Amino acid sequence: MYYLSLGGIGGSIVTGSTVGTIEFIDIDPIASAIFTVTSISVLAVVHTYYMHQDRIGENEKPPEVAQ
Repeated sequence: MYYLSLGGIGGSIVTGSTVGTIEFIDIDPIASAIFTVTSISVLAVVHTYYMHQDRIGENEKPPEVAQ
């Protein structure tokens, strides 16, 4: 849901700057697109890193397995 809302906000900024509405008239469409893609990509990398760290028992053997 987080990425969907971030994509929606970024898409509205890119659309507004491309169409040239009053609120977004000073924003370059290419710069807004680059910012949107970069922000979503960075957040996806951070999310993937933290989800990988939160895996329980990935590097450990189960207690049932005795050596």
